[in-house]
Amino acid sequence: MLKVAAMLQSDHIRTLSPDVKRKSILVALDAAGVKVEEVVEDAVIRDRALDTYERVLQKNLDDLRAEKQTENARLEQEIAERLSELRARIEENNHTLSHELENLQAWQARKLDEERRIAEAVSYFVSENPITTTAAGPSADDKGDAKHVRQD
Repeated sequence: MLKVAAMLQSDHIRTLSPDVKRKSILVALDAAGVKVEEVVEDAVIRDRALDTYERVLQKNLDDLRAEKQTENARLEQEIAERLSELRARIEENNHTLSHELENLQAWQARKLDEERRIAEAVSYFVSENPITTTAAGPSADDKGDAKHVRQD
């Protein structure tokens, strides 16, 4: 069968008419002692082998596709779970920061009340009160300065 295909591609036969090609091949087969039925049978066997191999390749591809789709679905699930975990941690971090900010603001309010109480107590003894009563807090230069003491 392969020799017949090769003969049909040769420069001597390729350009001939189909009828002349057929007759030339028949002469060659007869000279070789090969029956046409054997050539046809060989061609059918080869065609079936090609078809079978194609089915095997297709099945391998289908199996691989199913495997990879399953793996991809599992990976997508892992991504979704991990994303959910990370978002929960971000939310927890934001909650912690918010709570700490509230604590700081509450402490600053108590601090301001205490500074006002201290400033009032000191105000009777100094001309300029050295106690700060602002939310920003004192600078290093303002605290502990005793030069403003009243001398009356």
